Amino acid sequence: MLENNVEQLRNHIKEIIKEEYSYQIKDHDSENEIGIEIYCDYNDRLSNETIKEIMQSSDPRTVFEDILYEWGVDYGFDYGYDQLTSILLGKLSEKEKEIYYDNETEMVDFIRETFYFYYPEEHFNESVKVNIILDTGNMNYDFTCDNVLNWYGRNSEGKFDENSSILWLAKQQGKAELLQKCCKESIEKYNNNEQKYREETDCEDKFVVSTMHELTNLTSHMGTLTFLVKMDLFDLFKLKEAMQAEKDLNNFYCLEKRKGTGYIVLDKKTDCGLFDSWNGTGSLLEMECENDIVIPIKCIYDAVVDGTRLYGYDVNEVYELVDSCWKESLKEINSIKI
Repeated sequence: MLENNVEQLRNHIKEIIKEEYSYQIKDHDSENEIGIEIYCDYNDRLSNETIKEIMQSSDPRTVFEDILYEWGVDYGFDYGYDQLTSILLGKLSEKEKEIYYDNETEMVDFIRETFYFYYPEEHFNESVKVNIILDTGNMNYDFTCDNVLNWYGRNSEGKFDENSSILWLAKQQGKAELLQKCCKESIEKYNNNEQKYREETDCEDKFVVSTMHELTNLTSHMGTLTFLVKMDLFDLFKLKEAMQAEKDLNNFYCLEKRKGTGYIVLDKKTDCGLFDSWNGTGSLLEMECENDIVIPIKCIYDAVVDGTRLYGYDVNEVYELVDSCWKESLKEINSIKI
């Protein structure tokens, strides 16, 4: 008889909690394991330190899920189960309370084994500022391949190294021949004292003109093309997963030997330019593309949430830019087809 009473109480407890938490119970694994969603407001956000912990992993999505799971467990034991029990006892009859207290250990275990608290993942799908840094073969030369018009240039002829990240983008934009021609002519005029500045050109193409200004104003011997993109955290997880899937295929200094086929597409309005994250400097970050930018995954050196680097410098640490410089310009993420 007692066993039947205990079983009836268990069933009644389920009914009470489902009714009281009806708007929060959205995650039903089974009748024996029922999730209660924790209410979140605008103050519930991921800290920079938490994002840094998540993004240092090769599997950031799993780390993110594990962190939210641990937070849910802590919430339950710190607050959730006490509140749940208080509501529950207020709904039980005197007879049911007697059965509850006579079997309190068993009832507490039953509640904790049947109900759990969880944070909604979508609430933490925050917008993050990501610096997408390229390696177009220039990493093998310590990212010194874009010294074309600046004072650190390895030659005075305005010639591009074949591994230059700027040359890569110019090819992608269909402007490589024009850019090389204008750089060569400009440096010749500068060397012959025909013009005062290296980036002066008669060309009116906005990509070429902005690129020449970018090359001239690189204040370091290092630097590589960097794109400033605002994206949802889940999109960044997808990008990181795409990069991880190609890691072994792309483990070559030479770009031509990398075999990955995934790519991303950025809107042409994306702010981009030369940045030196190793020395904390760079150029203007004011290049103007005329076409959307298709970046193969195999060309991405890193995709870093600004403010979370372990080593070196972040863009905002150097430039102190306004948030609008990181634009919501990610159009596609296409992972490798296996």
